[in-house]
Amino acid sequence: MRYIDRLRRTQREEAPLLPVMRPHDWPLFVQCVYRSLLTFQPGVGVPLVALGRPRGNGFDMVRRDAVYELGMSEEDLEIFAVQNLSRIPTELEVVHRSEATERPIILGLPDEGALTASRILDRDLMLAAHGMLGSHVLFVGMPSLHELYICDGSPMADASLHKAFIVWLQRHKAKAEGVDPLSDVAFVVRDGEVMGRYIPPP
Repeated sequence: MRYIDRLRRTQREEAPLLPVMRPHDWPLFVQCVYRSLLTFQPGVGVPLVALGRPRGNGFDMVRRDAVYELGMSEEDLEIFAVQNLSRIPTELEVVHRSEATERPIILGLPDEGALTASRILDRDLMLAAHGMLGSHVLFVGMPSLHELYICDGSPMADASLHKAFIVWLQRHKAKAEGVDPLSDVAFVVRDGEVMGRYIPPP
């Protein structure tokens, strides 16, 4: 029996395996399973996706040697963890509306603890955000582990919105310094999937 099958059969009272965002300079990356949120463009400001089980006030992280011994792929393990996350109910909230049209222009999530930022991996939630904002392109920011914000990222959106969104992320990340800062980068999401990072025009 493969380990992934045993994971699916774990008792409900046991903590589920979940994706956990970590800053790009996370010191435990050598020992633990992780990947860059942007596998093709890692670097400063791009969080790492790690895997762990909630335990007390933190997480028991999956170590690389454990995956090797169990003979399963890290990709399969992450898919399973993201599925577990998507089963935990949540709901997008409107953070700002257009003064002219009353349409939502920035969405957010309630604080779900250190898993809030991980919701960028929840494709169904991102698809719901596409629908709420009426846009095929989203900008998603995670200034801290406890925050996730979304705005219309389409070229047709007001450029001032994009500029304001970046400033919003920078300010919220600054407030989180010393506690749980993550990133002030806006990530581009299309069809519910993270595709890259937004680089503001000069």
